[in-house]
Parts: sequence; structure tokens; C-alpha cells
Amino acid sequence: MGRADVVSTARAGVAAAPQRRAEEEFRLHPLVWACWFAAALSVVFLTSNPLYAALVGLAALCQYAAHRPDDRRLDYVLVIGALFAVATIPLNLISGSSGATQLVELPTLTVPHWLGGVRFGGPVTAESLAYAASQAVRLSAVFVVVWAFNVSVDHFRLLKYAPAGLAQLGVILSVGILLVPSAIDSLALMQEARVTRGHRGARLTALPALAIPLLRESLERSVQRAESLDARGFGRLALVRRPYESLIAVGALVVAAGGAFAYYYAPMPGVAALVALAGMAMLLIIVLGQQRRSGAVRLRTDRVGRADVMVVAACVASLAIIAALRVTGAGSLVFLPFPRASVPGFDALAALACVLLVAPLGPELLRRPA
Repeated sequence: MGRADVVSTARAGVAAAPQRRAEEEFRLHPLVWACWFAAALSVVFLTSNPLYAALVGLAALCQYAAHRPDDRRLDYVLVIGALFAVATIPLNLISGSSGATQLVELPTLTVPHWLGGVRFGGPVTAESLAYAASQAVRLSAVFVVVWAFNVSVDHFRLLKYAPAGLAQLGVILSVGILLVPSAIDSLALMQEARVTRGHRGARLTALPALAIPLLRESLERSVQRAESLDARGFGRLALVRRPYESLIAVGALVVAAGGAFAYYYAPMPGVAALVALAGMAMLLIIVLGQQRRSGAVRLRTDRVGRADVMVVAACVASLAIIAALRVTGAGSLVFLPFPRASVPGFDALAALACVLLVAPLGPELLRRPA
């Protein structure tokens, strides 16, 4: 490379520096995506109204459309998730229906008493159909939120911020999350290899022949990714092990799970909520204590910008509004079509809280060049 080439390359780098700085300014922090993910899932779980769940799903779908790669094969995962959610409707209906508005009568099949005596089929009511459809919408929203987060976040940047006590769990989750995109890439390469060898069969007929090689290739890639992460220091606990902390953490998880279960089934939900919060607080104290004793050193830290603060504020506001409406019983967050079918309610404030989850789309549009 001559001197002229070196000078031109340096000038090009200097000219591109403002654009890189602009992109970094509007590039969201990985913990911001974790905050958005937690807020979106919490909003879906705090409401049984399918209209609000649909709004959250649309907000997540906007995030997915803005961050998805050029390869459109990942869209098939969303289609499969939607089909799975729709398939839950007939499954819920044949397992039993209740309500005052009967639509159709299905043949009845009763399982023997020694197997539980469950009855399948029977009358299908409009109330059960509305309830099954609302649950399918909520399931679709959860699936879109998870997939949008998977496409948008940088998993390895997020893994650097995992607490020391949960670092190994973070590696496992990262490898598991990246298993589906890796399997899709492997499936495309195998299909191309089959076409090169002269196989002209349809894709569905070729799936049985590709299943075992695809599983083997996906597992090998997962093992290689886990080994590479471990070689780079991800998941290593740079602290003195204290076995009693593990026992306390397991006990805190049991207490939190027991409190959450008792919140819905015990006669004193307030006490159960306090027990669940106490267990979660104890687990948080242990995790933070391990983090303080960790000797891990980060060579590079992500800068928190104005876009990060704005997105976190929008997510916190969305969750706070939904939680306040749920505690006060306002906003039509609860939809139960029994004993007679009805139309879900709609509140402007609750809808605004769901729309606030589209906040990460603003920095993404500003980051892209005109």
C-alpha cells in the first residue's frame, strides 16, 4: 500500500468519524434493552385485556421490523409462533367450555376414571371462545416481545453486565437464545447442499432427512460458542466461593415462589406478596454481594446517552401506569367474558402506557443515515 492509499484511507476514516459518533450516540445500551424487555413482559402479564396485549405486540413488532437483519428467514419463526398461538384456541375449547351462550355441540370423549376422568368435547360457548382467543393474543404478544428482544440486543455486550453470581447462567441463556438463528442458518446451508447434489424434493419432504444432521450441527455450534465464551472469560466467577450463599439463594427462590403461589390461592394476598418480595430481596442482596467481591475488570464500558435515559424513562412510565391501574382496578385491564360474553374495555391511559413501549424505535430511526 502506497503513501497515497494510506492518506486516502486516513481521510476516509476521519470523514466517517462524525457518522460513527452519531451512530454510537443513538445506539442503545444493552441494559436498556433488558429494561424494555422486562417492562413489555410485565405489561402483558399484568393485563388480561387482549386489546392492550395486542398493542404491546404491535410495539414489539415495530422493534423487530426495525432491527431484523436482511435475511428474512427469521420471519418464519414469528409465523410459527403465531400458528402455535392460534392452535391453542381449539385445544382450550375441546378441553371444556362454560358460559351461557352455546355455539355448537362437539362429540364428547371421557377419559377413564383411573386416568383422571377428564372430558373432552361437549358444548362450545361464545364465552369460552372469547377467553381462548384473548389468551392466544397474549401468548402471541409474549412471543413477539421475546423475538424482538432477541433480534435487537447484542447478546455478548449484555452478557458482560451479568452479575458474577449469574455469569454462568448468562452464558447458558445466551447460547440457548442463539440456538434458533444458528439452526436456521444451518438449515439453509443444508438445503443448498441438497440442491447442489441434485435433490429437487420439496422442503417439507426433505425435513426428515435434514432433522438429525441439523440437530447435530446446532449442538456442535452451541458447544463451540460456549467454549469460545469461556475462553474469553465470560462466565468465570472471580470470587471466593461460599457454599452457604447458594443454600440461602435457593431458599430465597423457594420463598419467593411460594409467596407468588399463595398470592393467587391464599386468603391473605397482602401477606403473600410481602413474603414473595422478601424472598426476592434476599436473592438480590446475595447477587449484589457476589458482584462486589468479583474481581472482574472491563476493558471497555458502554456509555449511557440521552437516548438511553429517554427509553428507560418511557419503559418505567409505561410499567408504572399499568401497575397503578391494576392496583386501583381502573383502566379495564382485567377481561373475563364469563358468565356472558362481552367486549373488552378500552382506556386511553392504559393504551398510552402500551404505546410508550415503542420508544426504542426513535433512537433507531435517528441512528440510521438519511
